Amino acid sequence: MSATPIRRTSPVKQVLWPAKDSLLLVGSDGITRFDIASASGQLIVDNKYVQQVKLSPDKKKVVYSVGDSNKSDLYLIHIDGSENRQLPKTPNSVDMGGASIPARTLENGFIANVVWYPTGDKLLVGYHYLVGLPLVGMYDFIRNSFQALGPFTLYNTDVIVDDSRLVGARVVASTEPPSWQTTFYTLSGDPKFGVVRVIPGASSPHVFQE
Repeated sequence: MSATPIRRTSPVKQVLWPAKDSLLLVGSDGITRFDIASASGQLIVDNKYVQQVKLSPDKKKVVYSVGDSNKSDLYLIHIDGSENRQLPKTPNSVDMGGASIPARTLENGFIANVVWYPTGDKLLVGYHYLVGLPLVGMYDFIRNSFQALGPFTLYNTDVIVDDSRLVGARVVASTEPPSWQTTFYTLSGDPKFGVVRVIPGASSPHVFQE
């Protein structure tokens, strides 16, 4: 079996594999869909400020962030390059719930990190709120709605199990030296994410994802 080299003029920052015959390459030129059989690429997002790209559970769409560490916009696009649209930072329906945080916080814009729900119709997103502590909530892009959960440290490697549970790797600063642990969270009645279990020394929550 021979290998097919991928020739590019810019470095690759991220690689996603949505299908056995194609790759998504993220670089300083944007997002390129690369067909393995023909060894050809199609630039589906022409934007040098793309930060993070997350593949949907059905592997038919990606959500990607554009911006910097201070402010990002979120976009949703099919992997064939169709239906590219920006997600409004303030959707039609906003429920701040028990977060006791002003709704105008949403005007600050998104952080780059995003987590898909297994159903593929919702995202766990974060808005800039406090330094290192975004306002996190459930963004339903089908219903165009947002439900705040509260301030929470959201990582791109976090995994949503279902509407009530999340697993992710976190650093424990209380140990010497600081160590990683895989942490399980569940939604409490507030609502907000609360720790329910930790696995010391484990740092890869993706083992829980198919």
